[in-house]
Amino acid sequence: MQLDTFVNTLKTNNAKGYLVGGAVRDSLMGKVAKDNDYCVTGISQETFESLFPAAELQGKDFPVYRMDIDGEYCEVALARTERKTSTGHKGFTIHTSPTVTIEEDLARRDFTINAMAIDLETKELIDPFYGQEDLNCSLLRATTKAFSEDPLRVYRAARFCARYGFSVEYGTMQMMKSLKAEISSLSIERVLDETNKAFMVGTPSLFFRTLKEAEVLDVHFPEIDCLSEFEQNPEHHPEGNVFEHTMQVVDAARYLCDQLPADSELIVMYSSLLHDVGKAVTKGIHPVKGTVTYITHEAAGVPIAEKFLDRFNLKSFKKAILFNVSAHMVFHDAFTTMRLPKAVDFVEGKFELDGDSYIRKPGVVSSNHILDYSIVCIADAIGRLKEPRKLESVLKLTANTITTFRYRVPFYIKGLFSELIKIFKDYDSADRVYKAILIAAQHKAILEIYHEDARRVTCSLDIEELKTKYQGEKLGYAIHSDKRKQRIAIMRESRNKIKKYLETVKE
Repeated sequence: MQLDTFVNTLKTNNAKGYLVGGAVRDSLMGKVAKDNDYCVTGISQETFESLFPAAELQGKDFPVYRMDIDGEYCEVALARTERKTSTGHKGFTIHTSPTVTIEEDLARRDFTINAMAIDLETKELIDPFYGQEDLNCSLLRATTKAFSEDPLRVYRAARFCARYGFSVEYGTMQMMKSLKAEISSLSIERVLDETNKAFMVGTPSLFFRTLKEAEVLDVHFPEIDCLSEFEQNPEHHPEGNVFEHTMQVVDAARYLCDQLPADSELIVMYSSLLHDVGKAVTKGIHPVKGTVTYITHEAAGVPIAEKFLDRFNLKSFKKAILFNVSAHMVFHDAFTTMRLPKAVDFVEGKFELDGDSYIRKPGVVSSNHILDYSIVCIADAIGRLKEPRKLESVLKLTANTITTFRYRVPFYIKGLFSELIKIFKDYDSADRVYKAILIAAQHKAILEIYHEDARRVTCSLDIEELKTKYQGEKLGYAIHSDKRKQRIAIMRESRNKIKKYLETVKE
């Protein structure tokens, strides 16, 4: 159905149609809306269905339809009001009637930026709660005090902050704080859904920072909330406590996922969120320097991360995320200094004897996509800036370095340092980040060269004969051991290629 036909049909029957919600908000922000939602006033459900028989009723509790308008499958709802009747985000009584006005319908919406409408006939903006003004001020404000009737809106507020870089208006923040007791009534699925959406937008750290400011982060994310209590050695972490570092890493991971073809963005994002949770249980003091330490925090973080993933029903991600948590420190400097056999085991996984049988422990390629693991580790290396506002500029250089650092392609290495000096205006800060970027680029390149060349490795033994001697993991161990010799040679060659490349570009 053409939009004009839809509007004229409503007008003929003394009804009106409005474009509402996100489409209006995005239009005023100069963005292209993902989809268009409409609200209709002045009409009964029976009349609407008789006028538009092709409309498909979706809602059980109130009349909302799906129908084709201008070639798009849109949502069309009849105007309604809501009244709180019990706790939780579902405890509402819905009232719909031809007498409900567009202003009354908009009043039930969560934020002023979502409580605007455009009259489809006159093209007039209907903005009874000054949402356009809040948009211009990058402010998230509750439409009415009814905001506090739905605890899910706390998470929606945090997600909108992450999506648009907005801050929360004071009165709205106070209402968010008052909802802490009710937040625990939310299903983990609803919290997970909001979190996943926040992870897919520009500044996901604002999701967690907003929840923390509202003093509710500990309800569903206690492992993350407590990280603000743990300071770090400023020599390696000038950004401050572990929570601040984690937030920078999460934002860095999001940026790198946008620039690089990550295989599973959610695995990268949850790995980044959880990579340092082990620091909450490993704090120590260096016996000589007197500085804070977090020795073996990677291993200590695995059971904490596993508990988190089980609680959020993210079991399908566990293998990859737990590997990333346990091995994120290897990428910083240990990978290129590992003995070759150990480096191969790290990438491919290894067999360990357990009594009379072998157990295979996962490696990078058996639990992960190499790029996913690399992004987590690169984000961890870069997310250590004393001035977080410089993170985006550093990430642009990092992404450019990672994508152009190829052993067959010239790379102007001195230019990288010059650009970092411009950003930091401080030699020591620039040098520290410069080294982190170069190490990350080297490790990623070695992993990719190795993985590409290792694909041609085949077992030199007679597999059918081996099957007569071994079964299960013992058979796997025999084949793995034979291939390992070839893989060690490939790892050596991969390292040499990058070593020669660096010697060339540093000249």
